Amino acid sequence: SEQFRRVADLDRLTAAGVLNESIVLQWFGPEDRYAWYESQRADGPPQRRVVDTQTGEILLAAESVAYLNEFGPLPAADAVVAESNLPALRRIEMSGGAGSSTEIQIENRTTAAVKLLWQSGDGERVPYGELPPGESRRQHTYAGHVWVLADAQDRPLAAFRAQASRGKFVLDAETPKPSDSPRRRRGGRDSADSERRSLPPQSASPNGDFRIEIRDYNVVSIAIPRPPADEPTPSEPESPAEPSREWVLTTDGTADDAYQEPIWWAPDGKHFCLFRVAAGERRKVTLVESAPKDQLQPRAIEFDYAKPGDRLDHPRLHLFGVDRNTHHVVDPAQAPNPYAIDEVSWHADGQSVRMLYNERGHQRLAVLAIDVASGQTRAMIDERSSTFVDYAHKRYLRLLDETDEAIWMSERSGWNHLYLIRQSTGEVIRPLTSGEYVVREVVDFDAENRTLLVAVGGYYPHQDPYHVHLLRVSLDGAPPLPLTDGDGNHSWEISPSGKHLVARYSRADLAPVTEIRSLSTGQRLCVV
Repeated sequence: SEQFRRVADLDRLTAAGVLNESIVLQWFGPEDRYAWYESQRADGPPQRRVVDTQTGEILLAAESVAYLNEFGPLPAADAVVAESNLPALRRIEMSGGAGSSTEIQIENRTTAAVKLLWQSGDGERVPYGELPPGESRRQHTYAGHVWVLADAQDRPLAAFRAQASRGKFVLDAETPKPSDSPRRRRGGRDSADSERRSLPPQSASPNGDFRIEIRDYNVVSIAIPRPPADEPTPSEPESPAEPSREWVLTTDGTADDAYQEPIWWAPDGKHFCLFRVAAGERRKVTLVESAPKDQLQPRAIEFDYAKPGDRLDHPRLHLFGVDRNTHHVVDPAQAPNPYAIDEVSWHADGQSVRMLYNERGHQRLAVLAIDVASGQTRAMIDERSSTFVDYAHKRYLRLLDETDEAIWMSERSGWNHLYLIRQSTGEVIRPLTSGEYVVREVVDFDAENRTLLVAVGGYYPHQDPYHVHLLRVSLDGAPPLPLTDGDGNHSWEISPSGKHLVARYSRADLAPVTEIRSLSTGQRLCVV
């Protein structure tokens, strides 16, 4: 229908309704001193401008000595794009808001066909066909949109961002491959797990001495045979490898109460842990996918869905030693009724293993630790509420083993804030944030400088409490430093060198404003 068509075309029809709604900066020079961008105009074609972050000066690219020295003179507006003028991205980024309509030319100078993919704003890669070797094609797009070129296995070979003016991208053997981890922007949380000192789950010990298997629902430890110590000479017979040895560590596992992988090893390879899970009730819910992408007929989808009061799976963490004498189990008094237990990690010294215990009913969220020497379970952090602990959206845990600290998110004050906790005692060293505003998410953690980038809401009393702002928060007691202050809702990205913050804010009655700020001080360097 006509109404459906208008709704489907809404993004395209309104894409260029606001000039410079999505300014995309391309950085160059030492420590990202300069950045160029396309500035849209109501009375003419876009102009390429250059920002000097040291002086705050903005010049036309044709008048900027730094730009001309880096890229050479600009082509005429009506010139055919002969050489590549769209730089390859170092990291694959999300497409920005749709800017002005434009056209790009992609040329494949490699010996294999490549896939052309549009990187959407939510991270999905939409296929736009293949580009054979030695060929080129023109593609309609919008300024700010990101395109990815990938091989037959969907591994990224290159990525670039379209500009307001016509552009060309050439893929050849010298094109740098991008990192497949997008630059962090607002909405992308810091992953505290990514930098844990714990080893990832694996069956073999870190030192290669033992391997763990689950057989008939029980735990079996296997000594990994060592190869001969010395290479035999032609006149000597080859020494036999050490024979394999096995030990059955448990015999009480059953189909309804089984020991299960994954397996987490201590860093020194002397101990490991895994879950034993008593199976809960199973109920099935069936959905019908009416229009699958890969077939014409509908498809039935069945999955587990427990009802309130049903018996859930009951995981208990078991700790074993390769000496075959150590076997500890999490204290059932500390973990009586789990909804989930996850974030298992070993302390860097291998003397304790931690887990995040989420109690059914969601009125308790605790970090529990089992001590290797004593087998005792203690609560390092014990968050309780008479109403609800928001384990899904207001949860952050980062363990700092070297300093016996942990960073924890909590609503215990009535406002969602961050706290520095002493791991060994559970005491609060200090609140990292406090006051009548809320922490929305932890954006990044700088271990070297012991600081956090934190998104907050309601920070400025005179502004709408739903406006999101960015703070730099110190672990060492300094007050939080606001990095944004514009009266609007913010998004942001960080320059490749980590020196500059690109902050964008808007309101329903305010067109988007783009600022460049110092990431270390929050000082506004210029408005572009």
